[in-house]
Amino acid sequence: MAVSDMNGSGAFPGGPGAGRSLDVASLLGETWRELKARFGFYFGIVIVVGLASLAAQFLWASIAGALFGVDPSAINPAGPQAFAASLALIGIGQFLIDMIAYGAMFTMIGYGVMSSSFGREVGFAEAFAQSLSRMGRAVMTLILQTFVVAIGVLLFVIPGIIALLWLFVAAPAAVVEELSPMKSLSRSATLTEGSRFPLLGVVVLMIFVSLGFGLLIGGASFAAMSGASGPAGVAATAATPGFFLVQAFAFFILAALNAFFIVLAFVAYLQLTAIKDGADPARVSGVFE
Repeated sequence: MAVSDMNGSGAFPGGPGAGRSLDVASLLGETWRELKARFGFYFGIVIVVGLASLAAQFLWASIAGALFGVDPSAINPAGPQAFAASLALIGIGQFLIDMIAYGAMFTMIGYGVMSSSFGREVGFAEAFAQSLSRMGRAVMTLILQTFVVAIGVLLFVIPGIIALLWLFVAAPAAVVEELSPMKSLSRSATLTEGSRFPLLGVVVLMIFVSLGFGLLIGGASFAAMSGASGPAGVAATAATPGFFLVQAFAFFILAALNAFFIVLAFVAYLQLTAIKDGADPARVSGVFE
């Protein structure tokens, strides 16, 4: 995705101007072209980071269980209070591991997208090295963004969707401009102003795709478990090749969706900075150099 291609396609209209908003067709088209051109790179990042995250979560669950003398996978855990405390600690740890994993994905994929807009091809090692200094900001911004959106969802869902529209490019802003979490959220609110209605279509699409995927995998998992009887039967079914294949399929599809959504966020950031600031993609991506 060379700079000349992006400018020539009209995806990045030059110069700031009032009255212009994000074009959904252009956003999705540029995202698809970028993802298709470098799918192995982006998909590989999500797979590697995702596997590392799963390993860390498994280790954390074992540590949390050991702290309370509980095996979280046991059919008859030792004591309901200890089991509840163990599950709470596991949940907190897994959330933080997820945020660190997504922070790594955002910074590495973001470096790839920004470099691609500058006409450069980068590898995994370079993306990892360049992302280290920005990863902490991305993680903290994602945590804050998640809490804000979650509070909105608890307030009858609609405020959560509105918050998601305002904060759509908070993580890319944190990565590219090296902003603090609060300033990243504020920067996203500024960039998305005037483009939130088009972004609503993108968010609705993301929600329906995610829900459809969840229903598909949930149905497949239920079908695989349908013959199980009691905890022992469930445990036995979970160890079968069929159930493993369902979970592996879910993991790889989720990885592809994550790659698409993260690339989408950075392409949206580039297009919004062009609309709001008149920023050339080459100049914006040069912050990594």
